[in-house]
Amino acid sequence: FDCSFENCLTGIKETSTGACGRIENCSFTNSGTFQMTGIYLIGSIPTINGCAFNACDTGVFFEGSYYAPRESGIYDSSFQMCEVAVETRSANPRVQNCDFYMNAVGIKCHNDSNANLSVNASNSFRNTGKNIQFLGDDGYHS
Repeated sequence: FDCSFENCLTGIKETSTGACGRIENCSFTNSGTFQMTGIYLIGSIPTINGCAFNACDTGVFFEGSYYAPRESGIYDSSFQMCEVAVETRSANPRVQNCDFYMNAVGIKCHNDSNANLSVNASNSFRNTGKNIQFLGDDGYHS
């Protein structure tokens, strides 16, 4: 809760299968030349709420996170000037009430991903490139 990560390679990395913690009111800022990933998740989908991602190479990266409890996902967070705001590989996160502004790609979904943007998701997309990008990635299997 209430953490600030600045100019690092990875702000938070969680590689525990089924882990469902909370990441709340945190900021991830890259003002340097790093290829920063704000939150890097393998096998887990915590609840990410009220976080800000600024100029990250990747804001939130999900991989192999199929199990998604009801409240898991990204809520009420902002992504500004990131190369890719949210990237999913074989993951199913909920994304709701988030603001995507001036990113090259808002949400990038690879093979076997199903970002949940349905039923009153109320996200705002105002990106410079793609709002949502779907990739087949036949060569990628988790």
